[in-house]
Amino acid sequence: MKPRKTVARDYIMAALVLFVAIGLLTRSGEVSKGIAAGLETCAGVLIPALFPFMALSGLLSATSAARVLSMPLKPVTTKIFKLPEEFGSVILLSLIGGYPVGAKNVSQLVQGGKISTKTAERMMCFCMNPGPSFLITAVGVKMLNDKTAGLILFLTQTAATIIIGIAVSYRKKAEQSRIETGHGTKEMRGAEAFVEAVTNASSAMLAMCAFAVIFSGILPLAESSGAVSFLKSVLPFKTSAVNAAVSGFFEVTSGCMSATGSESVPFGLLSAIVSFGGLSVLFQMMSCFHGTGVSLKPLIISRVFHALLAAVMAAPLYRIFCESKAVFSQPIRPVPHTDARSFFIAASLLCMCAILTVSMRERGKC
Repeated sequence: MKPRKTVARDYIMAALVLFVAIGLLTRSGEVSKGIAAGLETCAGVLIPALFPFMALSGLLSATSAARVLSMPLKPVTTKIFKLPEEFGSVILLSLIGGYPVGAKNVSQLVQGGKISTKTAERMMCFCMNPGPSFLITAVGVKMLNDKTAGLILFLTQTAATIIIGIAVSYRKKAEQSRIETGHGTKEMRGAEAFVEAVTNASSAMLAMCAFAVIFSGILPLAESSGAVSFLKSVLPFKTSAVNAAVSGFFEVTSGCMSATGSESVPFGLLSAIVSFGGLSVLFQMMSCFHGTGVSLKPLIISRVFHALLAAVMAAPLYRIFCESKAVFSQPIRPVPHTDARSFFIAASLLCMCAILTVSMRERGKC
């Protein structure tokens, strides 16, 4: 006999699957539009803004550059975050590399036996951060047409991450690396490091785009279920703010586009959306830690506090430095222009990423 909680969970999962299946059959038109919007997001925002930076971060992680970067960060790494000194580059890359970079590096440390699962759970509270390429380039420049607003988002997100890192590490005993040499992965040089970096970035980019597309398709089902309309009727917020919050709960880029497409959405809500990351990003984190025994509950709890901190800090800074520019006064939704060729290019790039990843795995490189 299964426990009651397990049986209830099974029934809930079955009901959700049935709901999605019915929605896919009855709302195929809306779902198709959502999928197309997800592909548009990948081609116009995610891939141009994140892929080059993710490859660069992977290149740094795979070479001795990571060890060099960790040296000046030793006091912060060991005294404040209570981690081995060689992990400074992991923290740095998680702050500048974007959502999946920190999770991927921490998961490699767990799989390599360098840290315990408890330490990994603590690190994930401050090693998940939207990177400057997404916040400044994608959100600030492309969506808001204001680089200063993107810079404010990045600075406040980083500040909130550091505060939470200090809080969860307070009174923790300084940990030493379980292995005296190495960095969880073998250091490489030259072309080998470059191939490894591009391969890993391709795999991570493929997963990110896949989750962005699937949740963009699920979002219309949530809207058609009546749940969004119910929230609009009971919550004391404007319709545009509720729409942005719901979109951001599922997929961060869609939430950002919804928030920046209306002048009535407060900047603090936009900051909270990019801070939380949405279900799409959380599922990406789950894929990185599959089979490691690492629980993501501390991460989810920390994201709630991170969103509140970032929103509180970002709102007054925006009023001081950007409000006079009225960046939210755009009359149209700030989605990059795409045509049939854009979808073909995005699909081709994703296929090439998949082929490259599979071919490298067959050779035993990753």
